[in-house]
Amino acid sequence: MNVENGFLVECADEKAKDLVSRWLSHSYPVPPTRLILRIEVGTVGATPTGFHEVFRQPETVFFVAPGDILRIEWESRPAFALLDKGYAASVTLSPEAADDLESATTTFFAAVVMMLFRRVGWHHLHAAMLEDPSGRGWLMAGNSASGKSTTTAFLNACGWGVGGDDGCFLSRKKAGLVVRPVRKKIALRPGGQKLLSVLGGEENLRRGKREFSVDELRGARLEIAVPEIVAFLSVEGSKTTIERVAGSEVLSEFVRWSAWVALEPVFAQDHLEMLAGLGRQADCYRLRLATDLFDHPDLLLEATT
Repeated sequence: MNVENGFLVECADEKAKDLVSRWLSHSYPVPPTRLILRIEVGTVGATPTGFHEVFRQPETVFFVAPGDILRIEWESRPAFALLDKGYAASVTLSPEAADDLESATTTFFAAVVMMLFRRVGWHHLHAAMLEDPSGRGWLMAGNSASGKSTTTAFLNACGWGVGGDDGCFLSRKKAGLVVRPVRKKIALRPGGQKLLSVLGGEENLRRGKREFSVDELRGARLEIAVPEIVAFLSVEGSKTTIERVAGSEVLSEFVRWSAWVALEPVFAQDHLEMLAGLGRQADCYRLRLATDLFDHPDLLLEATT
């Protein structure tokens, strides 16, 4: 048994328990209720009868069965997790999966933890989380080639606070909706590294990127923010442009990029209501990025003030 950062990890394999515990404490905010991962190493068979596939993302597949049982399978190695409505996930790893835990944490376990947080009312968003120098919280959303990481790294070096470049959790507080980051290093492609003139980092061969900590980018680490700006990113043209869009687009855009939002009806309604509330709380923009932004770092502040 091991407790780290609001998580309880139960696992007889000491190596697996320690690695998963350290990864959780370094990567996730403290949940409002203790979340439990029960991990065992054993035999992983075929998907049982009664489970049907509802969603697939790289390396992980989601299945549901009557009784609101969720099964998440890892395609790279034999492994699966079972979750009901409670605050625990039961994980079975094959010996092969247990020997590749570093890879498992970035894909399979990340999906499991994402769905566990959902059970305490913290819903995942695929978006960069920042705070500008005037104190406004920003969410920047886009696909894998939309410029999230490069823009996040650049703004971080310009004095913006950064929670992360790829994911955060949306939840309610008395003052409104807030976001907390998934604390991952910022991953830059070679083009982004050249554009920002950054050296060092850690190579990630699987992703074809180098990963940089906020400290390496000379920025400030952000742990919580109130979203006041939502920007949907794309890279196009020779001039950066930003235009207002209806708050209703927040719901459709986030659902389009994260179809699992609609999984598990018992949690989906709250998730969708929160996304709709985000569209009402924040000013929403479509941001088309170009390299002129790097010559005029105040452009986003000027366009949204």
